[in-house]
Amino acid sequence: MQPTAASNAPAGRLEDSGQQVLEGLKNLHGAAAAFNKLIAQAPEMHQERSLKWLKQYLPPECFLTAVNERKVAGLHISMRQRSSEDGLSGVMQQHQQLQDVAVNNRQPDTIDPMVEDIFHCQTDYLRLEAKLIVDYSVFDASFSPANEYLVIHGCSRDGHRLGIWRPGTDGKWLDEHNWKSLAPDAVMRYQLNNPGLTILSDNHDGSVLVSKSKDIDPGQEEVALEHTPGNEESPKEMAGFRPLQDKIITRDVQTGKISVWGEDINGRWTPLTQNKEIRHWPMKDSVQMCFGARSNCLLTCEGRTATFWSCNDESKCLEEIKTIECNSKISSVQFSDDERHALILTECNEVVFVGCDADGNWLQIGEISHHEGRLNHLNEHEGSVVYASINATGQHTLTLDKDRKALISGYDDDGAWVVKTEMQDCAYARFSPSGRKLRASLYKPEGSNSETIYSPTNVNYKVFDCSRLKAQTLEHAGSSDIIFSPSENLLLSYGFSSNYACIWGDDGAGNLVEKARAGNYQTGISRAAFNAQEDSVLTLDFGKNVKIQGLDSQGKLQEQLLVVQHSDYIFDAQFSHSGSLAYSISLGTACILGREMNGEWIKLAQTNSTPGVYCIEGAHFNGPENHFLTYGNKLDREDQHQPGLVQLWGIDDDGNWVEKDKVILDHNVGMVKFSPDGDHLFIYCFNEQRDPADDSNFSTVLVWKIPATSGQETAHT
Repeated sequence: MQPTAASNAPAGRLEDSGQQVLEGLKNLHGAAAAFNKLIAQAPEMHQERSLKWLKQYLPPECFLTAVNERKVAGLHISMRQRSSEDGLSGVMQQHQQLQDVAVNNRQPDTIDPMVEDIFHCQTDYLRLEAKLIVDYSVFDASFSPANEYLVIHGCSRDGHRLGIWRPGTDGKWLDEHNWKSLAPDAVMRYQLNNPGLTILSDNHDGSVLVSKSKDIDPGQEEVALEHTPGNEESPKEMAGFRPLQDKIITRDVQTGKISVWGEDINGRWTPLTQNKEIRHWPMKDSVQMCFGARSNCLLTCEGRTATFWSCNDESKCLEEIKTIECNSKISSVQFSDDERHALILTECNEVVFVGCDADGNWLQIGEISHHEGRLNHLNEHEGSVVYASINATGQHTLTLDKDRKALISGYDDDGAWVVKTEMQDCAYARFSPSGRKLRASLYKPEGSNSETIYSPTNVNYKVFDCSRLKAQTLEHAGSSDIIFSPSENLLLSYGFSSNYACIWGDDGAGNLVEKARAGNYQTGISRAAFNAQEDSVLTLDFGKNVKIQGLDSQGKLQEQLLVVQHSDYIFDAQFSHSGSLAYSISLGTACILGREMNGEWIKLAQTNSTPGVYCIEGAHFNGPENHFLTYGNKLDREDQHQPGLVQLWGIDDDGNWVEKDKVILDHNVGMVKFSPDGDHLFIYCFNEQRDPADDSNFSTVLVWKIPATSGQETAHT
């Protein structure tokens, strides 16, 4: 794709030369007439830019005029004969070609590419599929999980906007929906379900909008779920898809009323029948936390009562199956990951544990208590429990209160629910993702009087095996965090007051011991991580250095060591999702890191953007990890000449990472993302105002197609 000249300066209004000139122009050339028609549809801001652009390519005999506030191309008839190979004919032929491209790619409510060109590509590697120009500032834009839709969420002076686009059968992106809120703060957030066919948006005006794809249900494009009006400064409802995405649950914030909606055989969203009114009034939870991820069970609470409900898909009913009364008001409820257990937490710090038997009956198993909560200024109890969690297996709970006391509870040998471990001065505690282990940070006493010093680096770590609740203590002076490896067989501790990261593992006899130390910096460590294979560890200091070191199967360091130095402070460095690649980025440089055939980490590429001109504000690998992008803007914010830059990197025929394309934009770049499948990327940039008196904000989203590859390519593997 070749660069196209564009001007940043708005065209001023010129004198009206009369209707005769206008009519003469229309009769002279069909391309000019077509241009008039197109430009008349564009907002005035873009008309002025287009006239300026057109003026650059017209010969001296042509001039621009303004008639009835519409910008048109006018022609002064010269007495000199011009050949068909130069002058206006050549220019009009070029305009006709551009117009053909514009018409073929025109989207509803967008500006044609010929009207405003804001990007300049270095190569023709990327193929532009759509240029969507919207008259509002964009908050966020994202592809649907199945790559079927692009959703753009933004805000204008008169309210929030939500637009959905999808590719048509010919690959051109079509305007699917455009919503405009009734109030400036109306659209609060939106959510797409996994198939990408239904979009759900919450609104401050007391409604929930549910929209289906026109291809699925032409007769029902939108459904408005009305709720009770309330305080204008707070949301009036909450809504979300259940984890399986086949139901919608809404909650009226003012009344706590719950409604559950499901799809009928025609794909319409209809409310499930309820034999009684359902209210959910937790003190801490959001509505999404009371739905199970895989089961059809719903858990709600109101006052001292927790209720389990079953969603019957055959009868389309919501049925009450179990009610549990607590001794005080309920502050939160939640399911375990296996959805066979639930936790109910009260304001008087009782933690009630509930389990589901083989027949689907919910039974109260036991309860534990922290000390009684304090009284607030209204003489009401304030719960002291600040964190509560069930592990993934549903066999243990972890609770932590304001006085830094943590309790681990579970079944004893007789099947009773009891407190099994208590920890004082606990700064932090969490179960591992599998639920098999638990890590905790405990403040330790210092000084002659053994007073506890509450400092993030003055901690010891305890690691528990939940099957036996056997705890082991790890000490790493100056560290402030500890993380599990993906398999949870290794741990990594690091911190800003330690110049190394410590790798911990099993010694073969069940004891956690120090396996190795990685990093060895002059300053502390801001980040440390294992890769997915657990055969490498990355460490990043608080300066300009990042290191990747290889690990053997026992967690010990190998000789391979990659040290990457930047000229500026490194603000991000991490492994890719597969663990076979990594990157590091600083103010003006990005490095792509990978592995040789022998497993040794090397630098594969380094960006070559103009030093000292553009900064890097973000970087990503795509899903297949065969492309990498960086984006940013000019360091000098006053320099508005082509301020935005996007670089796309890929793998050439020799397996080397090279720059595939560079896109320079006439506007600042706000966001760049890959689609989930990695085949598309979009660039969002905010268009600066041309007229200081104009309150309108315009944003542009460019949708690009990345060429197909033969499969996942990885260099140096």
